[in-house]
Amino acid sequence: MITQLRTLQQFGRIILDISVGYKELIEAADTTENTTLRTGSHTDIMERLNGDSIAYQTVHSYWTYHVNKNRSTPVHGGKGTIDPDGWNVYGVDIDPDSLVFRINGTPTFTYHRIDSLADKGQYPFFCTQYLLIDMQLGGAWVGRVEPADLPVEMEIDWVRNWVRTDLVNEEKVGKRKK
Repeated sequence: MITQLRTLQQFGRIILDISVGYKELIEAADTTENTTLRTGSHTDIMERLNGDSIAYQTVHSYWTYHVNKNRSTPVHGGKGTIDPDGWNVYGVDIDPDSLVFRINGTPTFTYHRIDSLADKGQYPFFCTQYLLIDMQLGGAWVGRVEPADLPVEMEIDWVRNWVRTDLVNEEKVGKRKK
């Protein structure tokens, strides 16, 4: 599956049905993916390490990296239990006022927009994003790749993306159409 240049619209729902492998990452990122900019962000819809029975779901932005270094308000990530040897469904609803993350239909956490922090890059999800689905081997967080763990694979049954048609454009952000 090639997701390069596959864009997701501003607001809607993304869900994926995946049989996990070793260390997977599914993320929605803005087209700059530059968290040094107030408008830069990427959202880990699912990240799993070393065959764990949990998956992480995390918001990365200028706010979480540079302003709110303790990352406590709002909470920027959560995790949920998965079937480490089977199929799991991961998703996120991207709305003007929150991101709602789910694993197998159960909400894991919600990242809320705080209006008073809008100019500080706290909620930069008002742009077209792209979907990235990949296997990441090695690195500081996941650790060393053991040759006995290779080769690795990830199976994808389906990917779905719904667009919120009730939101007209960026100027209407935060105001739902009546």
